[in-house]
Amino acid sequence: MPMTQKCKDRKQGLNTLTAPLRTLTQPLMEKRGFASLDILENWEYIAGATVAAGSQVQKLTFPAQKRTNGTVHIKVFGGAYALLIQQQRAAIVERINRFLGYPAVDKIQIHQGEIISPPVIDIQTAVKISPLQKLHIKAAVQEIDNPEIAEVLSRIGQKLYGKK
Repeated sequence: MPMTQKCKDRKQGLNTLTAPLRTLTQPLMEKRGFASLDILENWEYIAGATVAAGSQVQKLTFPAQKRTNGTVHIKVFGGAYALLIQQQRAAIVERINRFLGYPAVDKIQIHQGEIISPPVIDIQTAVKISPLQKLHIKAAVQEIDNPEIAEVLSRIGQKLYGKK
């Protein structure tokens, strides 16, 4: 095939990896009890930031020939997270079921071990921004009563301006 023909066959623009990756990972996820990656992708939303920071969903198991009364297996970083999940067990089960739209889970099994966490975004490091951008940030956070929250939002604003 001539080189010009190959170039014409290529699509223009960028393609995302989401669709091909889902196709590749779907059989593995089904083997581990997940109908889709939704629980894994939305774990922080389902469990809350504090619980999600030290835990990962490993698999979802069901009794034979059923898709209800399942057990979600969660790997935790340490004993503190295990206690936290144990304390919030009922709420986490309810949130998972609400997220899935049916009573899929009724038990949580906790396993301790090393978890792989996504990279942490550093909002502590100062970024050089213009005086006008500093004024915009100051104006945006001036009405926030809590000084700690205002400071964090200010640093986030600086990071966002710094990335432009």
